Amino acid sequence: MPIRPFDDAQNFKIDLHARANREANALQNLQQMISAQHRQRFVKKIFGGNASEFERFLAELDAIPEWGEAHQTMKEYFSDRYINPYQEEAICLTDIVYKRYFPLDVYIQPQF
Repeated sequence: MPIRPFDDAQNFKIDLHARANREANALQNLQQMISAQHRQRFVKKIFGGNASEFERFLAELDAIPEWGEAHQTMKEYFSDRYINPYQEEAICLTDIVYKRYFPLDVYIQPQF
């Protein structure tokens, strides 16, 4: 079998920046991921009935391309507003946001 010569331009390269951009563009919109039942419960239990604040928070999370930053944003939001991050609704919202970044993770199934 003959050996084919390759130049450096043909070598396999991983462009992590392009991968991150592609993944950010492929992230599902949180508005689409949250059912009407979840939305109603989140607004009532986490956002004190303020639907516009809930929508603003989702828009802020939608703009974040990485899970670590989204998780930190949620932790700060919960902490600033004295929301127990271990209450059922906060855990469920966190799970849904996590599934946005890791959709193939079968261990996370947001539920009530």
